[in-house]
Amino acid sequence: MDNIAARDWSLSFQDLEFLSSQPGSVCLEIVLQICSVRTAGRFIENWANVGDDAVAYIAFQLDMPTARPHRSYSERTARRYRRAVARHLGLSRTQASHRTELEVWLREVIYPNGGSTGDIFD
Repeated sequence: MDNIAARDWSLSFQDLEFLSSQPGSVCLEIVLQICSVRTAGRFIENWANVGDDAVAYIAFQLDMPTARPHRSYSERTARRYRRAVARHLGLSRTQASHRTELEVWLREVIYPNGGSTGDIFD
């Protein structure tokens, strides 16, 4: 596995600590979700979209057999695990103040020479 993929799919000590409070039967799926949110900014919707190398690398780190996730959670269960992952990663629902902070950052850092925030968001 190349360095970029290893960086994207590696676990931190905090991740391992978080996993210790989760059922062992879902650890592989939870870690895949953590890494996906961390690198791509979104949860995995379809396990078929996860590469075999990523699954094998995560399983190796967890000292688990390599087995491609196939479980389809109920909407309620999926929401519960996603909320737990979001809390672990320090994510929260977007607030109006977040948009304001983003607009200021975009104007000052990304587009310091001007531009409308409407155009920037589009």
